[in-house]
Amino acid sequence: MRRGSFVSVSAALLVAIQMLCPSLATAAILTIPLGTPVSLAFDEALTPATAEVGSIVHLSVLQDVTVDGVIAIPAGAPATAEVTRSEKPGSIGKPAVISLECRSVQAVDGTLVPIQGTKLVEGENKQTSTLVITIICCVLGLFLKGGDVEIPAGSTMDCTVQLATEIEA
Repeated sequence: MRRGSFVSVSAALLVAIQMLCPSLATAAILTIPLGTPVSLAFDEALTPATAEVGSIVHLSVLQDVTVDGVIAIPAGAPATAEVTRSEKPGSIGKPAVISLECRSVQAVDGTLVPIQGTKLVEGENKQTSTLVITIICCVLGLFLKGGDVEIPAGSTMDCTVQLATEIEA
């Protein structure tokens, strides 16, 4: 008799938990596979003057990333990249350069998913024309700078999931 009432009480508790906390009953583990593409957009403009090597840049996911028809990473989710190279335009026509590497993106449950990908943006290389001007004309050509560069807000960066990651969906 005692065993029967224990089973009845346990069943009643399970039903109550499901009714009060439906998310607990429906939470499923979803694995975002290695190599899943993630398209990002820069939240702010970036130039060599504003980008220091090692600094973190903020981006947003452009479109939902789905796995088996379930949204794993929603559009608008925050993502980060790291500045790996930043050079202002130099003398003798040396161009400006900005290089970034994807770091992480936030999944629907808040999990940080590691991502990989690189973006390299380089200004116009004016070294050859600077040397020609210097040889033909004068030493003033040595002071000509290379092209500057800017990554405007809204520019895109394509990354992929670096490590298969389990999330709750």
